[in-house]
Amino acid sequence: MTPATTTVPQDRVAPPPGPTSAPRYDPRHRGLRIGGAALVGLLGIGLAVSTVPEMVRDAEVQSFDLPAGTQELRIVGDVGDVDLRGVPEGGRTGISADKHWSFREPAARVESTGGITTVTMDCPEFAVGQCYADWDVAVPSHVTVVVRTSVGDVDADGLTGDLAVHSSVGDIAVTGSPAVLEVSTSVGDVSATLGAPADRVTLRTSVGDVALTLPGGVAYDLKAQGLDPADVRVETSPTSEHHVSVESDLGSVLVTGD
Repeated sequence: MTPATTTVPQDRVAPPPGPTSAPRYDPRHRGLRIGGAALVGLLGIGLAVSTVPEMVRDAEVQSFDLPAGTQELRIVGDVGDVDLRGVPEGGRTGISADKHWSFREPAARVESTGGITTVTMDCPEFAVGQCYADWDVAVPSHVTVVVRTSVGDVDADGLTGDLAVHSSVGDIAVTGSPAVLEVSTSVGDVSATLGAPADRVTLRTSVGDVALTLPGGVAYDLKAQGLDPADVRVETSPTSEHHVSVESDLGSVLVTGD
């Protein structure tokens, strides 16, 4: 006699066997997941901007004279690059905003009071499409300059006054002889080449490399720290009047003399 067989209906297929054990989650991967999520978010923003029709994208250059008597210049920008130049006494100065927007044109503004000039642009907090400006600024070399930007590269050349640059995402490059130099960015490389010893230099990035070139023949009170041991090639002394701090949480640090 042929043994009886049981037929399983096609709509009642048994599920496949599960894994013997679930893989363990390593908490060390949490930072990578957060970083990946942030990257996906930035890519999504970029995709949203790139899909805005060309017909609703506009651009215009808006220029200003630097107000007379400016002793300190403050540049406040959300998105966009900043190109900053120091010019000799009597040289041509000015401020130029290369604006880009969708739907509503933003206004660049230059306001001055008490010798302090502030440069801004009124992009909406949640702009549809694009809204940013690339700044081209020429000031007398001795003027104090403070730059604050969220996303964008900053290049500064030829300044001898105090200089402070703070950014969230972007590379920062400085060439000149500021008396006090303070630079920080969350994500980006930092480089500085100084033509004269500064009283104080502070360079910091969370993610990125830092490279500093200092005048030779001088000892520096130096603190340098990177992901790996810092590469320091200048004379150091804890009693020096020239104070230098160079740091990167996730990147290399190089300090050399010219």
